[in-house]
Amino acid sequence: ILAGDDAGAEAAAVRFQEIYGRDSFFIEIQDHGLDEDAIVTPKLLELAARIDAIPTRPRLLLRDAAVLGARVDLALLAAVADDPGARRPDAWVGTEEFVTVADGVAEFRERAHREIAYEGLSIARRRALHAAIARRLVAQRDADTGLVAYHAVAGREWAIAWDATRRALRSAVDRSALVDAYALAVDVVEVAGRLGDIPDVEVAACCEEAGDLVGREARPEQGVDPLRRQRDPATLRGLGGDHDGVREQGRSR
Repeated sequence: ILAGDDAGAEAAAVRFQEIYGRDSFFIEIQDHGLDEDAIVTPKLLELAARIDAIPTRPRLLLRDAAVLGARVDLALLAAVADDPGARRPDAWVGTEEFVTVADGVAEFRERAHREIAYEGLSIARRRALHAAIARRLVAQRDADTGLVAYHAVAGREWAIAWDATRRALRSAVDRSALVDAYALAVDVVEVAGRLGDIPDVEVAACCEEAGDLVGREARPEQGVDPLRRQRDPATLRGLGGDHDGVREQGRSR
């Protein structure tokens, strides 16, 4: 809070409440007459009130939804989270400050809200949901390869990820998308290492594609960091949202 990161403070508080339980986590208020106390105390009181206002189940739904993106098809969420009740509007009572729910779609009001919700998930839960989304996407003929690759890598579905990352890399190269291509080349190397039986020549060919693009397009004065990875899946095309403007960890799909 003193650093001005209110969103980070909220994410930490929500996470601790999940770990210790609703009845066993408390925000302590102390006032020693310091200048810092005058800044922190009002925000702690506000933060405590906001967290306490969200019942446990809607709070968990909010976090699961964050894995899908900024705009979420509730039918898809119900399927991948194995929670049929997620489709009902009444399941979201208490989350109105963070999402709007209408016509079978939940949409985060602010990017920071989605980020806070996502950070509140355990690593195991994130991976499970990413994997479920990847499997569902790959079953669709028109699924976006970039999204398949992202969710497959995040969910450690390595067999799916190998095909998807290579195809997404070729697409990025064709579009002269430098940052995308570099990030996907990194994924290709990681996935090949995880699988362990991919011929080196195939991996090298993928990296060469990205390298050729960098040689053609990179401009040092642009300050491009091709390895920057700020994953933020905004939507799933065909599965509950518009695909335009999707950004995944520095990638524009």
